[in-house]
Amino acid sequence: MAIINTGAVERTIIGKHDANFVHPLGDELISNGSFDTDSDWVKGTGWSIQGNSAVYSDGAKFSQFRQQLVNNNTSNYQLSLDVTINSGQFRVKFGSNNYDIISQSGSYKINGLFNANNTFITFEDYDDISSDFSIDNVSVKEVLVNRESNVTNTGAVERDIEASHDANFVHPLGDELVSNGTFDVDSDWIKQTGWSISGGKANHDGLSAYKKISQLITTEIGKTYQYKVHISNLSTGQFYIMARQNSEFGAFYFNNIETENGDYTFTFTAVTTLTSIVLQNGDNNTLSIDNVSVKEVLVNRESDITNTGVTIRDIEGINVSDEMFPDNTISNIVNIAGLISSLLNSLESRSTYYENEENTINLLKNLNC
Repeated sequence: MAIINTGAVERTIIGKHDANFVHPLGDELISNGSFDTDSDWVKGTGWSIQGNSAVYSDGAKFSQFRQQLVNNNTSNYQLSLDVTINSGQFRVKFGSNNYDIISQSGSYKINGLFNANNTFITFEDYDDISSDFSIDNVSVKEVLVNRESNVTNTGAVERDIEASHDANFVHPLGDELVSNGTFDVDSDWIKQTGWSISGGKANHDGLSAYKKISQLITTEIGKTYQYKVHISNLSTGQFYIMARQNSEFGAFYFNNIETENGDYTFTFTAVTTLTSIVLQNGDNNTLSIDNVSVKEVLVNRESDITNTGVTIRDIEGINVSDEMFPDNTISNIVNIAGLISSLLNSLESRSTYYENEENTINLLKNLNC
């Protein structure tokens, strides 16, 4: 008779479920994020709630608008909000951790960590001049990645995909868009005071504060890009990693404030055909950067693919009945410890009956895991 080998083994796995490919979000932590009522928020000088927005006008610098959350300091959280800027700028804080400085109108999503449990999400005026801006649709949710779960992994998922092939599970990347991202030569980058290129790195001497090094690259509207950089030799304080629209002074895709050496990876979706990759030192501190890279994330590329997740092939041979398979009936076997070991020994002794002996033995090895 003909035996169909699906190449899949059903087994129970108890552990962490990697949810990175969808980035699911938890419950809403913000109360009154659409500002329907004048409640739930602590308002500093110059802040008010009116017209379904939180409005700031002519207050004191560093005046805060905030709300205490039920959070923890080990999880990643996503803040989303809509911003209208008439003048000035403001800073976003997760607890006491500083994140983006927002100076342009738009919709923003910012991921961050809180420095403590059950602390505040804070919006803080960050300009010496009179500021005038408003925020709306504020939301904070936990990013549910690698949550504990009990998963039965069959080894294969059968699904038909027509026209659009979902490649999220591997995140393939496109061509490099940054020129001289390894700083082999002193070229391609716009350097403000204190920046130099030598020894395979871009280095700031720390004699001046808040100075940028940047490069303008070509992006395609609607495409998502991965931005990577390595930071070393940071003397003290903080530094800024940014992606901005059209120029080094354009609206932010993001403006992350970091305080440690290491590798950093971000993603953004382009809304302009030109994007400025910007790095900036802080308050008279030294640092070095290298291995700057921006590549398109090749997700949902067009293709005509039927992805079954399994390979079905015919093996001609003899199926010998025994107490595990009476009368050649079909059985579903779950690979639970202790259940399959005796069956393996019996099957291996019969593998010589099959014409495709090598493939059968390989199948048995895969089962014995």
